[in-house]
Amino acid sequence: MGTPEFPDLGRHCSVGDCHQIDFLPFTCDRCDHVFCLQHRSYTSHQCPNANQKDVTVLICPLCAKGVRLNPSEDPNITWDTHVNTDCDPSNYQKLTKRRNVQCLGAEKH
Repeated sequence: MGTPEFPDLGRHCSVGDCHQIDFLPFTCDRCDHVFCLQHRSYTSHQCPNANQKDVTVLICPLCAKGVRLNPSEDPNITWDTHVNTDCDPSNYQKLTKRRNVQCLGAEKH
């Protein structure tokens, strides 16, 4: 692979039926495999870790706090943990109450 001057130049695509040598290869930030331009996206190389770094946050209807769901944990367990430890319905009004903020000089317009 490469040239005599640059023996480490280029890598083979990790997709089984491709193996194209690419001189500007892409390394997937989720599965750490090397891919050519055609297979660089998560869908084109069918990355098994494509949703690993996704973040889902639900707003609790009881306390209005954000509850982050862990992809490796059952959402029901995450929710139960929040309700039993972190949820405080008395904060709902404080967090959802809209404040009337007057712009300076608004009455002059």
